[in-house]
Amino acid sequence: MLLPEARAYIGKKCEIRWRDRDGNAQTTVAPVCDVTYVPLYGAFLITETDDIRLDRIQSLRALDAPEAVQSFNVCGVKKNPSR
Repeated sequence: MLLPEARAYIGKKCEIRWRDRDGNAQTTVAPVCDVTYVPLYGAFLITETDDIRLDRIQSLRALDAPEAVQSFNVCGVKKNPSR
């Protein structure tokens, strides 16, 4: 996931599936507050509960908006969640 793609989710409550530093799958449901780049560490998705590196995100789905919002999966292919 790239920074411009992630910025579309700012202000939305999302379900985020990601891998932690040990490789374990995690799922977080939280509002996305910001997306930022930290030198030497990379791009991060900032939520109310976690700061998640964008390269560790497997899927990201907006929960608070109906079909108009698209989701992102690990392959980088956008798809409509209703299909």
